[in-house]
Amino acid sequence: MSLRCLCLPDESLSQIITRVKKIKSRECDLIEIGISSMKKTEWESAVAHMFNATKHPLMLASRGEKLTQETVQIYEAALDAGWKWIDVDMSSPKKYIQQLTEKIIKKKARLILSTHLKSTPSISLIQKKIEHMHTLKAIPKVVTTITKEKNLITLLHTLALFKKRPVILHGIGVKSRESRLLQAAGGSAITYLCLEPKLATAKGQWTIDDWNRTIRAL
Repeated sequence: MSLRCLCLPDESLSQIITRVKKIKSRECDLIEIGISSMKKTEWESAVAHMFNATKHPLMLASRGEKLTQETVQIYEAALDAGWKWIDVDMSSPKKYIQQLTEKIIKKKARLILSTHLKSTPSISLIQKKIEHMHTLKAIPKVVTTITKEKNLITLLHTLALFKKRPVILHGIGVKSRESRLLQAAGGSAITYLCLEPKLATAKGQWTIDDWNRTIRAL
């Protein structure tokens, strides 16, 4: 089963740290925080405060925001502070992705390259995107838009092609919750969860408690 990543909403530093400290007893494998939260504060000290507030591995995520010179500096500060997961938008300038990749390799962290699609294309097209991201020494994350049930089958068949390499794959839209469960069962590397529905960072996210209860019941 995939790693359970608990996503926290974009809030103030104090609010996020308060939430992070309360997560200690919850069943998750890592915690995701959005890059925009860091931009609202003194990020040089914020990344260290976050790291010291929890024993869970931390992920700093773009959430659709392209890399800039400023955000590269924030990511690098997070890596220096001990963060082990970095999520970057695939459409970011190549020079920034390369710069960040070198730092990630040096720090023995993990890079996720994310792309969000407005439809669910063919298996071959999704496969091509994933193969390209693998060449960049990253874990590919592809999120498609689900409009019909057969899109779920497309994603499952795509996952089956990468059983020996990590891939994050799920859909959003009318079958988002079903997609997250099916793709996790099919081998998607990470499942993104929330504390409660009103704190979800994307449509269709399961709450961590509902997810854990469902997985235990299967």
